[in-house]
Amino acid sequence: MSNISVQLKQGDVLSKKYEVDAPLGAGPEGASYAARDLDKGRKVVVKLLAGPPESKERAEALRKRADAIGHDGVVRILDTGEYPEARQAAGAHRWVAMEYVEGESLRRVLDSYAGAGKQFSLAEACQVIVKILEVVDAAHQKGLVHRHLKPSNIIVLTRQLAAGRVARTVRITGFGVSDMINPRDLQIGLAENPAHAAYGAPEQISPSQSSAPSLDIYSIGVMFYEMLVGRTPRGTYLPPSDVHPELKGEVGRTVDDIVELAMDRDRENRYLTARDMLNHVQRALNSVDAGSDEGLSTKTVTTVVVGTVAALAVVGAVIAYTSTRDSRADDELRAELARSAVQLSDADLAAKRAGRDDMVYIPEGEYLKGRLHVETEFGSEPLAERTKVGAFFIDGWEWPNVPGEKAVVGVTWDQADALCRTKGKRLCSEDEWERACKGPQNFVYSYADAFNAETCGAEPNADLAPKDGMADAAAGALAGCKSAWGAFDMSGGVREWTASKRLKGGKPNNTVRASRCSYAEERRADIGDRDLGFRCCIGEGEVIAATGAPAATEPAGAGAPSKP
Repeated sequence: MSNISVQLKQGDVLSKKYEVDAPLGAGPEGASYAARDLDKGRKVVVKLLAGPPESKERAEALRKRADAIGHDGVVRILDTGEYPEARQAAGAHRWVAMEYVEGESLRRVLDSYAGAGKQFSLAEACQVIVKILEVVDAAHQKGLVHRHLKPSNIIVLTRQLAAGRVARTVRITGFGVSDMINPRDLQIGLAENPAHAAYGAPEQISPSQSSAPSLDIYSIGVMFYEMLVGRTPRGTYLPPSDVHPELKGEVGRTVDDIVELAMDRDRENRYLTARDMLNHVQRALNSVDAGSDEGLSTKTVTTVVVGTVAALAVVGAVIAYTSTRDSRADDELRAELARSAVQLSDADLAAKRAGRDDMVYIPEGEYLKGRLHVETEFGSEPLAERTKVGAFFIDGWEWPNVPGEKAVVGVTWDQADALCRTKGKRLCSEDEWERACKGPQNFVYSYADAFNAETCGAEPNADLAPKDGMADAAAGALAGCKSAWGAFDMSGGVREWTASKRLKGGKPNNTVRASRCSYAEERRADIGDRDLGFRCCIGEGEVIAATGAPAATEPAGAGAPSKP
């Protein structure tokens, strides 16, 4: 329930202008009412906001900022005031009067589909989300974040077209409203209303007072997921491609990527802007044959692409050509680096690893750090560049670095760092970890360029939930889950701390994205989730400095190094 100490009733008049007709519902932001503008004889919606009222000056400034968005998809705030009107009155609340818009809320559309046992097609879901993102992008461009987007804020307007098809546009209510409410009051409201909290980003449900655009991006990701899957994501959720029969192959992987990027628990890993997400959704939409009626005949309501399909087809062709050309350049560079990789004889390799049989030796050399062109673009991930790394040793398995034993999980960064030092080692740098994973061929995954659900144990559990990063599997249990240098479980296993306090490896939810060697994730160093583990490294130069042993000569050669 909303944090409201008073309620409006039929016949109440606000500012001698807005007469209340009937309640519409209540939520974390407050209670909404159908009302009538007595001066202009039109319908309006009045919302009585939760918590004590913000000042008149701040509320009016926010109303004007919302009005300045200048997009037809924004439902305007017409007026604002306080009820009771005497500010010193106990239990006073701010109210806003908004335009009344004919149409169905997205909440009602979702509920009607669920009640009829229907499912949104990919085209339907993408087109509604694109419209939402266009409005939100316009607001973000003006510096205004909604902060509480949910299906009941999205008014869907449907226009009938020929052949039983319809075109849909959206209008969004509530821009500027959340900023008129104390963040603590909104947080309390979300905590008391789980149905609304499902659309709130983790940092919004916490004591954070963030108003970053990433809040809205998260909420849109949840709505996109709900449209495709029929429910909001909870806990370790299934990717849409595991649920929706239409999402197969590359299209399914693209949609899974969109969902995970939008709903990443770490806001730094989400799309940087609503426009970035919009472009990614449009690429998914462009993969669907918009001119086909296949699969739509059983649906009561469908949507069409209006004015964008032809342009998207041209853009898609350019993107595909550029991607192919750049991927060829990547392949040529990868081949060059593989040819120049240091190759050691079995005897030289054994000498290097003497006393370190539980570690893999990786010689000095260059590798491609970052995302290759062949990989799907994920937000702000940097493109690969040649990076030189000195020779080093890396644990062959995750701590305790014993084949056949389960990885230790639930460790914080400080704990992982301390445990490595007890062995005379340290946490691996991101460069060392990524080079060890990619091997001399600079693969996308530790085992190949193409994702394979079985190689590193990424298939679902019996209950169809994705595995939690093989936290319960024995180290080295899957023989194929090994890099060309010989390190196990780098594209499987648990997520691992690195010296930079960023995580590498593992498979949180979207295994296709997160088990790539180039993937990295921010995480608070004092958090020790059950899927967080680590492995240790030590530089060859550090070994020499500690032992005084001379450095061995490394002959240059062609091909991959011998396997340990």
